[in-house]
Order: sequence, then structure tokens, then C-alpha cells
Amino acid sequence: MSKKFKGVLLFAVLASLVGLVLSVCPTRSMAEEADGRTVTVVVSDLDSSSAVQQVNELLSDPSITTLNVIDASLVARNRVSGDSAINPIWDVPTDLRNLTYLGNVTGSTRIASAKGYPGMNLEISCTKEVSNEYSCSVSLDSHLVSGCVGFDVSDTESVSVSGSADVPYYYNGRRVASMTLNAYTLYENYSYDVYQYNSYVATGYARRASGCTFSRTYSYA
Repeated sequence: MSKKFKGVLLFAVLASLVGLVLSVCPTRSMAEEADGRTVTVVVSDLDSSSAVQQVNELLSDPSITTLNVIDASLVARNRVSGDSAINPIWDVPTDLRNLTYLGNVTGSTRIASAKGYPGMNLEISCTKEVSNEYSCSVSLDSHLVSGCVGFDVSDTESVSVSGSADVPYYYNGRRVASMTLNAYTLYENYSYDVYQYNSYVATGYARRASGCTFSRTYSYA
């Protein structure tokens, strides 16, 4: 075997090994790095000064682009006890089973928004009335759903939001042109199975307002 052929063969083997390593351990893309971090915290009361201080400290980190704040006092309100297994709408024995907590989800209801430029301080401070929600492909009485999930699905909650953040000059190695700080309603999300005459008929969902989500986005110069 000639030296030239051996050299070509060795190069081919090394190239194959490098390709294998890259396929097993892919590098993180710039898009993933630019997404920022998501942080979730629980506070005793969003109206309290300690909660506002904690929120502001977290928002002072420009890499936290999503901050979920769960208000324990909001979650504790409007709890209800179990209700009858008779659904007045259908007038047939209906019961809800298999209640499952699906985690927190950010709703589409925007509570407040602020936009600013490098060196500015953006502040959000307001209270908004938001509604708990429930849905199902079959008609259900709200009292029946409330008895299953443990909160009033037709009630309206007052969600208080307070937070501030400075607009950085640079983020992720790029010069910032502007920053937008939005606040949305944060919900607890649940699912439940609907049974009639002991037979499964549908799956329904219910959401309870539990706090707020701060979402930060950047535009670049």
C-alpha cells in the first residue's frame, strides 16, 4: 500500500469520526442562545413590597426574558367544595373524573405593556380584572366543573402587577435598539374527564388565574 493511499485512507477515517461526534453531540445554535431564560417564582402576595422587590431583582437580569410570578394569595382565594354529580343541563347522571394538573400556562390576555430605549427604566404597575375559564366539547354546568377543580371557574380575579427593568445597551453581544416589557395573565391549567351513565364522553379543561408572566423582547440596532 503506497504512502499516498495510506494518507487518503487516514483522512477519510478521521473525517468520519468527526462527523459521528458532531451528530451525537450537536452544538447549540445562536437562536437557542438568544432565547434567554425562563424563571418561575412563587410570592405570598404580588401587592407586597417584598414581592415587588423580588420581581425587580429578577427583572434586573437582562437574560431572563420570561418571568412567571405565581401569587399564592390569589391561588388561595375562591376555593369551592365538591358539588353534586348531577348535571342540570343534561339532566342525566354526570360526573367528572381524573382531574389532572397540567402546569402553568401564559394566557393571551395582556395586562400591561411598556417600551423603551437603552438607558431608560421601564415600569409596569396596574391591576386588571381577569376571568377564570373552562371549556368542554359537551355542555357542562359551571358549578359541576367548579366542584371538580376546586375553584370557581366562572369567577373574575383581580391580578396586580408591579415590576420595573432597565433597558440595556447591549444584550447577547448585540447593540439594543429598544426593549418591550409585557405582562400577561398566568393560569393554572387542569384537565378532567367527563362521564355520563358511567361511560367516558369527553375531556374538558379549566384555568384559574394564578399570577402574571413578564415577557421581555429586544429589537437590535
